[in-house]
Amino acid sequence: DKDSLEDYGRSPTMKKLPDIRMANELKRIRIKGWDKMVDPTMLVKDDGSVWPLTTKPGGVVFYRDEKPEWWEFKGNLSEINNAINETKEEVQKGYFVDMFDPLIDRKNMTATEIMARVEQKLRFLTPIIGRLQSGLFNPMIQRVIGILSRQGKLAEMPQELSEKEFSIMYLGRLALALRTIEVEGLAKTLAEWAPLADMNVLEWLDHIDIPTAFRDSARNNGVPATWLRSLDDVKQIQDDRAAKEAEQAQLAAAEQAAKAAKLGSTKPEEGSPTAEAVENLG
Repeated sequence: DKDSLEDYGRSPTMKKLPDIRMANELKRIRIKGWDKMVDPTMLVKDDGSVWPLTTKPGGVVFYRDEKPEWWEFKGNLSEINNAINETKEEVQKGYFVDMFDPLIDRKNMTATEIMARVEQKLRFLTPIIGRLQSGLFNPMIQRVIGILSRQGKLAEMPQELSEKEFSIMYLGRLALALRTIEVEGLAKTLAEWAPLADMNVLEWLDHIDIPTAFRDSARNNGVPATWLRSLDDVKQIQDDRAAKEAEQAQLAAAEQAAKAAKLGSTKPEEGSPTAEAVENLG
């Protein structure tokens, strides 16, 4: 944070310094309690033993009337532990740990609850990260690319991209986590409409561009771009598959026509697929 009249801002450590000092003091008190538990004070009569008093392992203590007793520690360290944990949580909130780790100190949660908590935290971060990307990172990257381009330090732009504008896609963990909201939205939509698919009602799928949704979903989930085929390669594969299917369908139709021609009196035209099929049938 920084006020208008300040030259320097204030870090989260400066704002949470009292809590940090409180945690250190509580830990110091807890260490004193541990010392008293592990090495408690001994109670002896002023004339009932022979000095010096030996408390080391294997030591021997001489006494006359009554043997020495350990002074029982009755302090409650569990309350100290609770106070330390509460102070640590306050310090972690100051560093926004709870924002980046929505599952901190959470146990016995269902998968649905986990997804809801993660989505809630990401929605809190979206305005902050979006403002940084649009107001700081994007102009900075565009400025750097412009300077390098004018200095001739960039590779030559392909002709098909030279007249087009470019957009910046961030691939960091946080940026990918924010974009997973889109993937979860698609998955939630498909899950809600899946019962209609079982009823053979598939018209709603016509509203979804499946190839684009798949590629965007893969990118948002962090799949490397090198693992995805280019659109030209995908189109070539689809065209080859369609050609093979058409050829198989044509051969199947020719075989049916050949069987019909063989049973009937109509002679197929020479050189046609039907004539070849009739010849193969013998």
